[in-house]
Amino acid sequence: MRGETPFDDLSGAQVLALLRMLNVNDLSSEQILGLLGNPDAILEPLETLQADPQPGGARVLSRDQVVAALRALPDRNLSGEEVIVLLESPGAEHTTGRQAFEALVTILAYDARGEDVLQSVMTPPGAPTPDRLLNPGVYRRGALTLHALRLRVGDETFFRILRMYTGCYRHTNAGTEDFIAVAEEVSGEQLDEFFDGWLYADEVPDVPGLVSE
Repeated sequence: MRGETPFDDLSGAQVLALLRMLNVNDLSSEQILGLLGNPDAILEPLETLQADPQPGGARVLSRDQVVAALRALPDRNLSGEEVIVLLESPGAEHTTGRQAFEALVTILAYDARGEDVLQSVMTPPGAPTPDRLLNPGVYRRGALTLHALRLRVGDETFFRILRMYTGCYRHTNAGTEDFIAVAEEVSGEQLDEFFDGWLYADEVPDVPGLVSE
């Protein structure tokens, strides 16, 4: 095994094939999570899957594809068959095995807890409630916010923003509004609308270059 997890050396299509080999159609989310965490259950099927080269330029799913697939979910208690259909609908077979596995575990974990999967994954990162401080939206959408800012202002200005922000607030506390103020000062742009969309709006803005064909 070359990767950090047993799924890193697989393609997204092979992760879907693994689920079918494990006969998960009639299992619940909790049962699938238990199965994937059981080496005795997954090692033999994994050994039968030849590790393909990772797909070149694996596409990133568009926001609309992901949202449409998540909104098609029942409120909770997905069956294994529904999980497979969900992963197929946004095109997990075009991703790496690690990406497909992360998407799978995220869906299963929130469903097993009876939470709204769409709301959990897409939570705006600007003002999360205490129970959502470690939500995927805070990390992934927060990181995408910085990437979108870099595309908006350009590399040179973006890294000047980071240097000024870390320089101004070294050894002290700072918040979101402090970062926005520095970004506007360095870029000379009014960025209220940009940050409102990325940090507080329910819908995730599009990012140029991160939309699938």
